[in-house]
Amino acid sequence: MTDRVLSVSKYHAQKLARTVGFPVQRITVLPNGVDSDRFQRGNRGRSFVRKADDILIGTVGRLVPVKNQMVLIDAFSKLCNQDFNIKLIIVGDGPLRHQLQTVAKDTGCADRIEFLGRRSDVPEIMRAMDIFVLSSYSEGMSNTILEAMSSGLPVVATAVGGNPELVLNGKTGLLVPTNDPEKLERALCLLIRHEEMRKEMGMRGRERVKKYFSLRGMIDNYEKLYLQCYREKAKGCLPTG
Repeated sequence: MTDRVLSVSKYHAQKLARTVGFPVQRITVLPNGVDSDRFQRGNRGRSFVRKADDILIGTVGRLVPVKNQMVLIDAFSKLCNQDFNIKLIIVGDGPLRHQLQTVAKDTGCADRIEFLGRRSDVPEIMRAMDIFVLSSYSEGMSNTILEAMSSGLPVVATAVGGNPELVLNGKTGLLVPTNDPEKLERALCLLIRHEEMRKEMGMRGRERVKKYFSLRGMIDNYEKLYLQCYREKAKGCLPTG
């Protein structure tokens, strides 16, 4: 049986082939999948996180350097200087929580930024959001982007790793350079100002997840791969004389 390597994204398959020298034709890309029934658009949970007329920007992830929530807080603070009714929620916990809270306080926007910590009700919280942001330095195949898209949210993400394979720039969301608060601010400003754009991108994103990144589809792809490997192994064990 031919050895295989699995990758969750085309980007990492190419990177593996380039850096390790493993033949790209022996790398199988099996993207992550999400349960679109669990993550879906709705209105539950809005009241406990923001006022009715606020536009809620949110992110979900570990509070660690690679996720770079710092640049999101920076971009958000610039938006607070404009005449927007906005709020930012940061879901997750980690070693940078105290530092991020201190930075949020220093921006003068702490009353508009809420740290929710680690939560077990992420689907409900996502249903309350208007815009989802992932400002990481690096990603593989982001489950949180898939969950946000499944929730009908437009996604603003850094163009790193497998993110461009998920977010179609200008169609299901907006891609921005990593660690660039000005361009992140402009992307968020565009979505804040255009409600119909948010809705259309969110709708296209959910349809994209259902078509290409469903949990059922991921399971089916793994089953097909296992069966293929089994058949190859069984064929190799057959007598040849």
